[in-house]
Amino acid sequence: MFSSYQVARGSTIMMENDSHASIFGVGSVNLKFILGKILQLKNMQHAPSIKKNLVSGSLLCRDGVKLVFGFNKVVVSRYGQFIGKSYESGGLFCFLLTVLKYQY
Repeated sequence: MFSSYQVARGSTIMMENDSHASIFGVGSVNLKFILGKILQLKNMQHAPSIKKNLVSGSLLCRDGVKLVFGFNKVVVSRYGQFIGKSYESGGLFCFLLTVLKYQY
């Protein structure tokens, strides 16, 4: 899913349970929501041992993204423009996305 990628071996991220996951690289990821809007995430860390693709809501907000929570969903907007929404599933909010393909 990375649109740009730089190898960064030797780094780790600490998990909530005090274990560490190795970071293999860092890059940008473009999330294409099902209505066609694209949200670019920068400085995303690639940690293959983490089985789910996780996005920090607080970091999104620092980058100008507005998240409105209610009724088991999150509405995502940026600079007043609707981008998409996500729904709660198994304790996590899951974005409804379309896969972008990149040629290298």
